[in-house]
Amino acid sequence: MNFNEFQESLHAYSPKSIVLVGLGNPMRTDDGAGLKLLEKIKQTDVFSASHFIFAETNPENYLQNILDCHPEAVVFIDTARFKQPPGTIQWLKQYNLEEFRISTHAFSMTLVEEYLRAHQSMSFYYLGIQPYSTKIGRRMSSVLKRSLELFFLK
Repeated sequence: MNFNEFQESLHAYSPKSIVLVGLGNPMRTDDGAGLKLLEKIKQTDVFSASHFIFAETNPENYLQNILDCHPEAVVFIDTARFKQPPGTIQWLKQYNLEEFRISTHAFSMTLVEEYLRAHQSMSFYYLGIQPYSTKIGRRMSSVLKRSLELFFLK
């Protein structure tokens, strides 16, 4: 996937009605890739009116912040193990979300979604980034750095 495909997937929504949530632990090598990608998306003109939340490992702490934005769409961006080569960026299907190993946060993303949906009608998207490594105390792998660069080049 690249930025144009990402943008096209969300074209039905006004940018101001989109909340993008970055997840991950930046102290665990590639686990911070979702946060890095969110930072780069935030710098684009296309999503300048969107809302950005850098939740790291605690999306449950930002549920009210998400609701306060009155979103039509919420996009969670995180590393996930989904049996693709490291650096692969793709949409994850909601119906089998629990089978993917999503980052290091404690709360189930399905529970987060259920809570938000109970308060307001909105659509959910999950953008997964296949990590190379999630070991503690190392910098992001060159594979993922390159993948994040390529996301915006195509």
